[in-house]
Amino acid sequence: MKKLSELGLKRTYKTENSDLIKDFYIKALSECTQYDRATFTFGSSILSIAARGLDGLIDNDGRMRLIIGQIPAKDDYEALEDGSKMQIYQDDCLEHLKSLLALSRNSSLSKHRLDLLRYFIGANRLEIRFAAAKAKGIFHDKSGIIYGRDNEKIAFMGSSNETLYGTDINWERINAYFSWEDAYGDYGQEINDDFESLWQGRYSSKCKLIELPNEEIKKVIGVTSSYVGDFDKPPKKELIFIAAEEQNLTPMIPSKIGDKDFVIRDYQTEALRNWQAAGNKGIMAHATGSGKTITAIYGITRTFLSGNTNVVAIVGVPYTILAEQWSDEFELFNIKPILCFGDSSSWFTKVSNRLSELSISSTNQLVVLIVVNASIFMDRFQQVLSDLDKEYGLLKEQTIFIGDECHEYAGKKDINKLPNCSRRLGLSATPFVEKDREDSIKKDNNLKSYFGETCDTFELADALEEKFLCPYEYHPIIVHLNEEEEEQYGKLSAQIAQIISDPKNITNEGLNILAGLRSRLIGSTEEKFIKLKTLAKELNSPTNTLVFCGDGKTEEIDESEQKDKQRAKTILDSVGWRTREFTAEVSQIERASRIEDFKDRDINALIAIKVLDQGVNIPAIATAIILASTRSKRQYIQRLGRVLRKSEGKKMSYIYDFIVLPSDHKNRELSESLINLISEESVRFEEFAKNADNYDKLSVDKINIFGEVTNE
Repeated sequence: MKKLSELGLKRTYKTENSDLIKDFYIKALSECTQYDRATFTFGSSILSIAARGLDGLIDNDGRMRLIIGQIPAKDDYEALEDGSKMQIYQDDCLEHLKSLLALSRNSSLSKHRLDLLRYFIGANRLEIRFAAAKAKGIFHDKSGIIYGRDNEKIAFMGSSNETLYGTDINWERINAYFSWEDAYGDYGQEINDDFESLWQGRYSSKCKLIELPNEEIKKVIGVTSSYVGDFDKPPKKELIFIAAEEQNLTPMIPSKIGDKDFVIRDYQTEALRNWQAAGNKGIMAHATGSGKTITAIYGITRTFLSGNTNVVAIVGVPYTILAEQWSDEFELFNIKPILCFGDSSSWFTKVSNRLSELSISSTNQLVVLIVVNASIFMDRFQQVLSDLDKEYGLLKEQTIFIGDECHEYAGKKDINKLPNCSRRLGLSATPFVEKDREDSIKKDNNLKSYFGETCDTFELADALEEKFLCPYEYHPIIVHLNEEEEEQYGKLSAQIAQIISDPKNITNEGLNILAGLRSRLIGSTEEKFIKLKTLAKELNSPTNTLVFCGDGKTEEIDESEQKDKQRAKTILDSVGWRTREFTAEVSQIERASRIEDFKDRDINALIAIKVLDQGVNIPAIATAIILASTRSKRQYIQRLGRVLRKSEGKKMSYIYDFIVLPSDHKNRELSESLINLISEESVRFEEFAKNADNYDKLSVDKINIFGEVTNE
């Protein structure tokens, strides 16, 4: 057994350049005698992930202490503190432990790690306690201590909440402090002391520790005897399994996702049938949050399992964060995709090797490539598409292309560079633009020329009626243009009308610039920021709030949007909100970190510009403040869908939409452009209101707000 100081460990590990399991957990835990871990999570894979590297700990007859976060019901913390409901909470924690054991993947590695934990518990070497934070708070520790020979210790603080499906961490950072270095006294010792204080229950004013009887834990985890001799030490398989599973995953339809039974919904099955009936071409126009991704992955998996041939599935997405979400969803089906974006040297060789293996393999295989739109048209990926046909002999019929948010391809002049395969599926809540202009029709036809017509429709109202989305209340916030803003709005509208009146200029770049400037004028109306502060005070720092600040259309407009975003952040911060920006300028890794902080309620609100409009899945969003008034039906439907995804404990969503109107509009004569403004704002109001739980009140409010203006 080596000393921890002899292992050559680094002080910082990040998934972008390290294999955390092999380079940190396994290396350190293989030479340790005790492992303490504290984490806040409700993820189904917590116990499996907590077991990373425990092969070595078993060999050393080591021990483990695990603290898991638990949130008491609202206003019940006091009852827990005085002991009157302790038994109830112990039972709740045991039930929660049962759900944690419903692993999202029935992989060999997951089973092995569960066997490790069963052995630890059966041998009375693992203690599990739950930490209940004071009412309205959360236990949010993410630390661990590894003990070695000669009183050596490693204290670490990780960014991961250990909530992702399967066995891989999407993004994680670990900062480690070593007892044989001076920095341990400044940082590591505090982590160590905090864990001991928590374990001993010395934070009772802030947090209550709930102890579970070990015999009860044994029953839950499936240990039927307390006699240690009944538990053979599981063989050391961590590295073996990791290597094997990365190469030889067998696609399958999951029986469970998390602790819930997986059942494909009737409308999803019908959608796939309709797509097949259309010759395996077409667009599924399904509402945001209705499960388009799962529908597509289920269809791909079924196609492979029911056939007798190799299958290559290519998924195109607008953003890297969407690529990562698709990857997580594929892993639920025991499929490990190759992510194709960024530096091609990091993925091109992987793709080539995988396709070479596919071409010579004696067994049929499914290969999945996920590529962002910025990469799909580049030479490297075009080489992949060429090789699929010419180098590896894979027929068009063996390849499937899935275009997520497929409307993004509508304006692409080189849409013909998308995979030339016979099976094509487009996914979008809003595949076609709503305007009748010549350029809009051209874009729609361009999209149809590749994917085909809409083969299935499942609208927002359908999803709400079937209770697949969360119900919501819609609350319009009325603001008015001041005299100067009205004047500028009229000038921009006149310039736009002049361009539109000339058919030769219908696609003029100047039209988009002017439309953008007018949109920005509406988005940054002075009264919006006054009423934003009032609203922020009234909401009193709610959790899981998303603030939309702009469209992010052009470079010229971005500067103005950045100012609005910063102004909104300053206002919210000034009344006690904890906010973070969520924009395209924020790095991929930092966005992942902020999403985790948002889910964990470390922050109250994300302030977003466009990047969250499409596809990004954050079900925890419960409240949306739409500060930027968009005229794009596609955009506000996308935004609505972001907020209505179901999440544990989420019973109602709330939409606060800033409606912009001329001052005193019901009592004076208005220009045509201002009348059009009222009409367009009224259209968005009606779109949001028609499916809201408070529609009856809103239908009365509409006349009071807009007057008798018709939507023509």
